Amino acid sequence: DLDLPLRQIGDSAISGVLVLRDNQVTLDPRLPPLEGFGARIAFTRKSVSVTDGRARLAGNPLSFEVSNQKDGGLVVNAAGTLDVSQLRSLSKHSALQFVEGQTEWRGNIVIRDKMASLTVDSNLVGIGSTLPAPFAKAAGASLPLRLEVRERPGRQRVLAVDLGTVASARLLLDSADPDGVRRGMVSLGAVASLPAADGLWVNGSLDVVDVDSWRPIFAGGAGDTSIDLAGADLKIAILDVNRRRFHDLSVNATRQNSVWQAALSGREIAGQLSWASADGGHLSANLTRFALPTLTTALDAGAPESFSGEDLPSIDLAVDSFNYEGKDLGRLTVRADPDPSGWRLQRLEVTNPESTLSIVGRWVVGEVSRTDVAVRLEVHDIGNFFSRLGWEGVIKGGSALLEGPVAWTGGPYRVDIPSLSGRLRLEAKNGRFRKIEPGVAKLLGILSLQALPRRMSLDFDDVFNRGFSFDRISANLSIANGVAHTEDFMMDGSAARVGMRGQVALAAETQNLILRITPLLSESIALAGAIVNPALGLAAFLAQKALKDPFSQIASFEYSVTGTWADPVVTPINKPAETQYPRR
Repeated sequence: DLDLPLRQIGDSAISGVLVLRDNQVTLDPRLPPLEGFGARIAFTRKSVSVTDGRARLAGNPLSFEVSNQKDGGLVVNAAGTLDVSQLRSLSKHSALQFVEGQTEWRGNIVIRDKMASLTVDSNLVGIGSTLPAPFAKAAGASLPLRLEVRERPGRQRVLAVDLGTVASARLLLDSADPDGVRRGMVSLGAVASLPAADGLWVNGSLDVVDVDSWRPIFAGGAGDTSIDLAGADLKIAILDVNRRRFHDLSVNATRQNSVWQAALSGREIAGQLSWASADGGHLSANLTRFALPTLTTALDAGAPESFSGEDLPSIDLAVDSFNYEGKDLGRLTVRADPDPSGWRLQRLEVTNPESTLSIVGRWVVGEVSRTDVAVRLEVHDIGNFFSRLGWEGVIKGGSALLEGPVAWTGGPYRVDIPSLSGRLRLEAKNGRFRKIEPGVAKLLGILSLQALPRRMSLDFDDVFNRGFSFDRISANLSIANGVAHTEDFMMDGSAARVGMRGQVALAAETQNLILRITPLLSESIALAGAIVNPALGLAAFLAQKALKDPFSQIASFEYSVTGTWADPVVTPINKPAETQYPRR
């Protein structure tokens, strides 16, 4: 309709209606086109309105209408349905594989003073998420989502996203790069604000973070999304990593070029950490304390912890106080460098007032990873060393050296007992086994010989049950698939000599051993003879040396020790031939 009064042309009026059906409209090249676009567009000289708007966005239907505002602005109101399966065609982000369902949404576009703002709201009812906490969600639960994009002078746009009280983001989009972020903030459990410094920053507080659950999500990649973090300030009440749980952890990290600097503070860990991504990566850490918690779930038998070790970094680690699964081990130093097959462990040393443990070797990473190392453990005080390991009152005093090559399937961070193999040499001296309750200290209860019964007229209570003193212990151990075997274990004490041969299953905590107990009687007989008659005592002494301690050999006894460490079965057996045991 056109009305042109010739005498009052300023009062001219125009109105019209344009009906569109089944068109394709592209609003933004970064968005998919609107398919099946149709609407009734009514206009006058001063206004325009759109009704009965219909279209499909990424295969999902939507409706819309447009109206003028009194201030001259234009408002577009829209509503539609979002189907996650259709959304995957627009984004290849791996997180979308853990989200299913469809939900309704409503939104509007306001155009005023040649600048536009977009707002979209949804309660996400119908969308289910199996993402880890805090982003897990049942399909029937409501979780408000608001998305806003506002234009600012200078062709800048600010994106604001709020997901209930779970997460919030404020991003200043780069006008020169339509897909880039100039600066932004992501806040977890709080409302984000736009930071002053460029880059993407993350802050907030989380109740639980399960890194193991997030790994398959990040392993799938982020599609075309590129996020360049500048820093993080996080507080995490519970952090689960590699089936170990950390508590009350604060992380404050910043990045300069390719180097990250972080300050860590928590119940189990505190100190400074540096990570450089160049040349395969280099991790450097100087920690005042590091307590490695016990595993939250048990390892499957024969299946050690796995680690995919492509492009392993070099590591420099120093810990003033290292606690391993509840045991205070002292100071830890680690130096490791990558080599073509995995990692070369240049130095792993644990020191405390009672002992020094040194390990060097290699970790071969592949389809089946393997650790091959040489171990040297020097113990200055066996009793205090065992107390540090949680075995109070097992041994008093003593020193020891244990060394040799060992290997196992898996990484160096945990010994896999079922696959453990190698050769070890043990030397110990000048200690005393104390009385050990059954089941305590396990295998040490066998070595203390307190499970032996009384034999004939010899009362072993005085020799063993009150604690056996030893002058020397020596043994060569061969280990294959977690079973240790010895043929020459010998323990010399002032009261008796103990020989042992057989095997010990370290994983099953069982043994199959033959023990020979030889009480040292000859010197006592010679001494008694000397008191009565010095000549008789001298003759007895010379006789026992010439005849290789005949009185003690006569009083020797053999035992079979089977069953478990905690509940051994000790059975007397016949005496063996003397050549079966090494002589002293």
